Amino acid sequence: NDLKNGIVRFIGSSEKRIKEDYLRIIRFFRFFAQYSKTDFNKETIQSIKKNINGINQISKERIFEEIKKILSLKNVYVLFSNKNSREIFINIFPQFKYYERLKFFNSLDKGTKNYYDYKLILALLIIDNTNDYEFFCYKYKISNEIKKIFKSISLNYNQLKNKKFYSETNIKKLIYFTDKNTVRNILLFSGCANNKFKSEDFKNILSYVNNCKIPRFPISGDDLKKNYGYESGKELGKKLKYLEKKWIENNFTINKEFLKKSLN
Repeated sequence: NDLKNGIVRFIGSSEKRIKEDYLRIIRFFRFFAQYSKTDFNKETIQSIKKNINGINQISKERIFEEIKKILSLKNVYVLFSNKNSREIFINIFPQFKYYERLKFFNSLDKGTKNYYDYKLILALLIIDNTNDYEFFCYKYKISNEIKKIFKSISLNYNQLKNKKFYSETNIKKLIYFTDKNTVRNILLFSGCANNKFKSEDFKNILSYVNNCKIPRFPISGDDLKKNYGYESGKELGKKLKYLEKKWIENNFTINKEFLKKSLN
């Protein structure tokens, strides 16, 4: 009957069930977001608040596994739009201070939402122009893969309000220096963090990333040695870096006359 009516509650005494495993506090909210059709039971909320410090007894790995499942829910914002669950979540995870960004995520169409995974939702909750996210990573022993995503977003954070950042030229440069997945994550984060993209804009910009051909520097050290008399060493390396820089600045093209003049 509870399943049919969308009622989520503990079996028997909520306090007893919680004390058996304090992780059930977080798990309760996951089930609530997935299945509930009613508001929270006051008694349950009181039991959770009374025993919330018990979460400190749970390993960080178990807590993070549960958080991954919660942040993978497409309607995760419901936990932050509800006053009771928001208050408890922010108590447990004070780093989740940018939960309002999920409001924009919640407004996206299903197809666009599918681009997001729990890692990006977590980034939306915690990343700003500081390195505070590093403490969360340390506390919950976050994987190097997630740290890399967070770092790439953090490094570009201050540029995300600059219109030029979203030009095809700049996006191509970002892809060249990193990879498509990294650039895609930065753009998806920016869309919700800045609340500036429409779904159609998302689709167009992501389509460009997906179809963009990664530039390949057309000059090698062997070319310089074979055709221009260079020998292996620092001078060769410096010249290659200089030419690559000019090639990038010129939107990944290089003029033959410029090349001839540069190599004398």
